[in-house]
Amino acid sequence: MFNSFLKIITAFLIFLFVGIKYHPELNEAHFFIKHKPNFKLEYFRPISDSDVTLEELSNDHLAEELAYREYVGDFMDTDILDELAPFFIALMSYLFATGLLELLISKKRRKRNSPKRIITGYLGNLLLFFGSYAIFWNFHIKGIIIIALYFSGCIIFQYFVFKWKRKSRRKNKHNGRNNGNHHRKPIKNT
Repeated sequence: MFNSFLKIITAFLIFLFVGIKYHPELNEAHFFIKHKPNFKLEYFRPISDSDVTLEELSNDHLAEELAYREYVGDFMDTDILDELAPFFIALMSYLFATGLLELLISKKRRKRNSPKRIITGYLGNLLLFFGSYAIFWNFHIKGIIIIALYFSGCIIFQYFVFKWKRKSRRKNKHNGRNNGNHHRKPIKNT
C-alpha cells in the first residue's frame, strides 16, 4: 500500500512541474517543464506583441503576464527538458493510474511490477498521450476535456494490463502449474 501512495505522490510532483505555454500570436499550445513547481497549468501572454504596458492591464491580465514572464520567459527559448515533457507526462499518468488501481483493486500483496508490465504500461500511456494530443490539435477540443479523456483512457488501459496479468496467473494455477512445481513428476504410491 505504501508503494501505491508513493506512486501517486510522485505523479502529483511531476504534475507540479509540467505546464502548457501558448504562443503569444498564434495561440499554439506547447508543453514545457517549469523551473519550480506550482499549481498553474496554462500560461498565456495577454500583452503579446502589442504596445500595452503593464500599468494598463487589469489585475487578472497583469497576474497572467507576470506568471508568463516568470515561468515561460521568451516563448522560443526551449531546452531539452521541454522536448521531453511528453515523456514525463506519460510517466506521470502511468504512476498515477497504477498507484490508484493498486489501491482500489489489489486485495493481496502480489508482485505486479514486472519489467514487461512496466514497459507495456508506460508505452501504452505514451501512445495515448500522442493520440490525445493529435485530437487536441485537429479537433480543437478544450484542454481540460482532453486531459480528462487522457487520464480516463490511461486508467482503463492500466486496468486491462492489471487484469490481464491476473487472468494469466489464474490460468496457470488451474492447469496445475502453481508454486513452480509443474516440472516435477508425481510420486507413485506402490
